[in-house]
Amino acid sequence: MKADLHCHTVLSDGAMRVDQIIPYAKRIGLDYIAISDHESTHSIPEAVRLGKELGVHAGSFHDGIYWNSDQSIT
Repeated sequence: MKADLHCHTVLSDGAMRVDQIIPYAKRIGLDYIAISDHESTHSIPEAVRLGKELGVHAGSFHDGIYWNSDQSIT
């Protein structure tokens, strides 16, 4: 299992939009990716939707808990 549990989009201080991050995560072989934007959860629904389409578990990671609509890992 490969994961990046701390990733920011352009809604925070990242360089990519969520629709760029999820395909990139798939391309580099990640199984899980967590969007951890500062003070924003606006990109999470799109990340989860794209993740399901591409086979990447996408969600958010806050306070030591990974969350998406299907599962959580603590």
